[in-house]
Amino acid sequence: MSTEKKKDSKLETQMAVILNEIEHIGSEITEIKENMRTIEASNKAELVRREEFEPVQKVVYAMISLLLTMIIGAIVTIVIKNPTL
Repeated sequence: MSTEKKKDSKLETQMAVILNEIEHIGSEITEIKENMRTIEASNKAELVRREEFEPVQKVVYAMISLLLTMIIGAIVTIVIKNPTL
């Protein structure tokens, strides 16, 4: 009987430890959720609105288009000057 009592006592102790850990995990999850809300709020403040981004996008697209036109023009010029390539 004493071994059964020891097993029961050991199981009760383990159950108490597990319940304590579950409570601790629950509080950590709550803390993580609060941190995520704070991070989300700060990220929203740092985002660039579409109205602010469109002029930059147009300038970058224009520069890339000009660069690609120059490269294609150079290739065409090389092919026309040296048709044996």
